[in-house]
Amino acid sequence: MKFKKRGDGAQDSAPAPEEAVSGRQKPVFIYIIILFTVAFILILVSFVMHQRSNQQVLGELHNNVNAIEELQDALDENLRLQKELAKTQKELSSASEQLEREQALRKSEEDESAALLSLYSLQQLYAAGDYAKCEEVIDQYEESGVVDALPTESTDAAVVSPLQRYQQLKEGVAQKMAEAAE
Repeated sequence: MKFKKRGDGAQDSAPAPEEAVSGRQKPVFIYIIILFTVAFILILVSFVMHQRSNQQVLGELHNNVNAIEELQDALDENLRLQKELAKTQKELSSASEQLEREQALRKSEEDESAALLSLYSLQQLYAAGDYAKCEEVIDQYEESGVVDALPTESTDAAVVSPLQRYQQLKEGVAQKMAEAAE
């Protein structure tokens, strides 16, 4: 019977270590679960922070791209304005040259008109017989250069040119003054 007691006692003592082992394993599993949960939470927090950082970097890159695009637009506008300015300056230069030509032509025509009017006055004095006054007027014309503005050609072939008429009047006055001096 002794064997039975031992066997009974051996059976009683065997379940006790299983309970002790399973009791120790529960806190280890809970500890491991807590560690994995904390690690998962840390990974999740790290991921969220990394995403946030990436979004900020992407935002900054987007702002930089926008700034570069605005700068490129400004440079393009500047280039367009420079071309427009060069074109406008060329047009201004052309217009200035045209104005100078027009002013020179106008002055030439005014000088010619004044010379023709002076020739008419000289002709009237000659026709009136005031040869002394004609001589004074001829001297003034020679000094002032009015004679140079007289046209050298006539618009009508039957009429002498104004310059030729002036020469005729000058010679006529010189001849009349020589006759009067004799």
